[in-house]
Amino acid sequence: MYPILKYLADIIEEFDKRYIEAKREKNIIDYSDLEHLSLQLLVDENNKKTEIANKYQFDEVLIDEYQDINEVQEKDINKCIKWKKTHLW
Repeated sequence: MYPILKYLADIIEEFDKRYIEAKREKNIIDYSDLEHLSLQLLVDENNKKTEIANKYQFDEVLIDEYQDINEVQEKDINKCIKWKKTHLW
């Protein structure tokens, strides 16, 4: 079974390379790119809040379907909230 999985992994890697190149050629980004780019605006390479993240803080954030967010979205949210000792979910 290993050869089949290796072949599938190779196909996925090739697709990813071509997809990234096609986006570059057309000068477009997808939803995942938006998530990661927004995180780069909010967090530096040392995982510290950037000047932008410190400037734009929210007292309250309402999140519908919280169980459906991914790790990048959660990091984005956490960098934009003024955390207090207590908060409600």
